[in-house]
Amino acid sequence: MKKSFFYALSLLFSLFTFLLLSPSEALACRCVPPGHPLEEFEKADGVFAGQVINIESIIDHYGDTTKSTKITFWVEEAWKGVTFQTLAITTGPTGGMCGYEFKKGEQYIVYANGDNEQTLSTSICTRTNKLIFAHEDLKELGEGNKEFQPNANLSMSVIEVPQRELREQTYAIIGISVFALIAIILMVRAIVKQKRNIIKYWRGLVAYVLIATVTGVGVFVTTETSFKKTKREAVEYAQSELVEQIAELKIENRALKKQIKETKAAIEEANYCTTAADCIASRTSNTIRPILDARIVGSYASPGESSKIALNRARPQFLYLTDITEGLLEFDVSDPAKPKFFAQTKIDGGGAYAVAVDPSSGSGSHDILVSGYGNPKIALILGTIGAPYKLIIQDTIEASDSVQDLWYDPTGHYGIAVTGGEEFELIRITHDPDAPFDAGFVFAPALTTQRIQTTAFASAIDIAHNPLTKKLFLAQGSEGVGVFDLRNLDNPTPLGTLDLEWNTYAVAVDELLDDQSKNFVYVLNGQSLITIEVSDDGKRLQQRGTVTLAGEGADIDVYANTAAVAEWENGVELFDVKDPDNPRSLGVVDTSGRARDVVVMRKYDIPPNPCPSPASCAAPKISPETWYIYVADDRDDLQVIEWKR
Repeated sequence: MKKSFFYALSLLFSLFTFLLLSPSEALACRCVPPGHPLEEFEKADGVFAGQVINIESIIDHYGDTTKSTKITFWVEEAWKGVTFQTLAITTGPTGGMCGYEFKKGEQYIVYANGDNEQTLSTSICTRTNKLIFAHEDLKELGEGNKEFQPNANLSMSVIEVPQRELREQTYAIIGISVFALIAIILMVRAIVKQKRNIIKYWRGLVAYVLIATVTGVGVFVTTETSFKKTKREAVEYAQSELVEQIAELKIENRALKKQIKETKAAIEEANYCTTAADCIASRTSNTIRPILDARIVGSYASPGESSKIALNRARPQFLYLTDITEGLLEFDVSDPAKPKFFAQTKIDGGGAYAVAVDPSSGSGSHDILVSGYGNPKIALILGTIGAPYKLIIQDTIEASDSVQDLWYDPTGHYGIAVTGGEEFELIRITHDPDAPFDAGFVFAPALTTQRIQTTAFASAIDIAHNPLTKKLFLAQGSEGVGVFDLRNLDNPTPLGTLDLEWNTYAVAVDELLDDQSKNFVYVLNGQSLITIEVSDDGKRLQQRGTVTLAGEGADIDVYANTAAVAEWENGVELFDVKDPDNPRSLGVVDTSGRARDVVVMRKYDIPPNPCPSPASCAAPKISPETWYIYVADDRDDLQVIEWKR
């Protein structure tokens, strides 16, 4: 036996150890873009919509790479393969591993695959998306299941050492030990045969012993460290599972409390109804509400789908509707029974989503802010009053993402936009919208924007603005309501916040502000309407009253102590909010489509058109009052409802 035998044996031993303990390479992400919602529905094993309540990174057994991410959802609606209220799925790391980046508190529609409900996973290769951008999916999938089983897996079996990592380490140790034993036997056999010349091989023996000792010590230290790390990870894993299960218990407890509250409300509100024919049962809950003395008196249908609606309250005969394919539409609703289409314009060649109108009472032209659908564009549009009616795009600017809501304040010529992210956009409008209109006149530069961080880095979903106090109110999803002071536009100041029990997705102030209503804000939180009192300095917010909605809320408008809530398939529900401690439902009125946005206006506040003089602009107040409710009714576009109060 030669010296090279020992060197070769030692090197082979070290190489074998290295290969056993080496991690595998990651693959780059390559996938085909997802197809039509129904096509992807057939491919998926699970399809659902829900809110993210927990995110947990799963680290590989080397401790330096995120193997996958575990996302826990509170399921709100399911179309396929999901039966539990809380559901955990996995997704790969973002970037090269095709993982989808979820955010806690956000709502998503998820297309997932797996052998069963406990092994579902998703990626960027599916139609998984934020729920606010899933209009096509919701339209094609229709109504899903909203009744789920409670999760009952609360045993201590969660405290388990990850078995795969232990098996890999055990196999490595056994392999190394067997290989080392064989090497020692061969070495001893060689020495016995060559005992007369053992001194001849002393350098090789010393080298082998040194390499074997160093390798053995390395294997021992690595194994010991790995076992300690695995044990620590097992404990951390168990702790995170227990924390998650405690969160699930809290959620289920909230659901039970909510169910009790809804039952009590249903019993109380059933007293509104004198006969079965006078009442309507909600399609999304067991809540019973009276049918209003109201009827649809006018409508307008376009080829697309409506999303948002805005009324110029100083000139309430002019109404604006956004359509996700047809853009911005302008109507004359001076005769509510016969809405007259005036003008149309597209945003960047496509549809429109959010809209805000200059509510000032000046004559001539006025400003309209409109966002594009599926893109971050915001357009400043000049609307002309009087023939020829035109919608002229003056300038455009890009927000950080697709805009979900807009607001316009005429006193400072600025607008506000929210995108669902952790910032809101403050948009400066620099030209005078009351300047005389001329077809050949070109306005000066119009739009600039600055991005303001929300309170507590929350996601801004919806906005309302009090022009008297210059306070901005943000619906912040799981973070409740936030308030900003906009008196100094160069330095908007965060004021107070209020955490609420569920997800806050819509906010409004009373458009007919008085000494009482100026200190209140109204929000949609979960399936409730909540009245909130705001201190003069905006730093203290107090929840005053709560009333359960008949259906799932979409948006809210408040005027003269009357709140109108668009409730999708359930139509529109009206509330009396004059008593902030006891807001109460006045009843519901069904619409032919899905009510997505709503504006409410009292008839005697609508001036005649044309208005000959200021003294003759106020219509006489009569009893019963006549109100008009304007609804963006999804595929049925504009619906005008007349309500006798």
